[in-house]
Amino acid sequence: MTKIFIAFSFILVVFFSCSVQQAIMKTDSNMKKIQLGMSKEEVINTMGKQYRIAGADRLNDNSIMELITYENAYNEEYQLWFKNEVLMKWNRIYKYNHDHDRSRRDTIR
Repeated sequence: MTKIFIAFSFILVVFFSCSVQQAIMKTDSNMKKIQLGMSKEEVINTMGKQYRIAGADRLNDNSIMELITYENAYNEEYQLWFKNEVLMKWNRIYKYNHDHDRSRRDTIR
């Protein structure tokens, strides 16, 4: 019984990790379909529901600006800005690893 449980657990872990990796890799190919002027709903239908709400603000003209992000497999993040749920701007940034840099500086001294 224990061997079956271990085998089943291993299969679940492998399956889950592969499906998450596939979803992250799809982010890059899906971004090619994104165009300014798309609605937030269209973007989410294209990119998937694995986004993170990173911020929101009410502007002086009473409109709403919202920022959502998607991560890819290369330690990059796509930032998408919506004004009143219409895509106004997007950007790809590299997510910097501060711990890695600190350990690198310590060894260079």
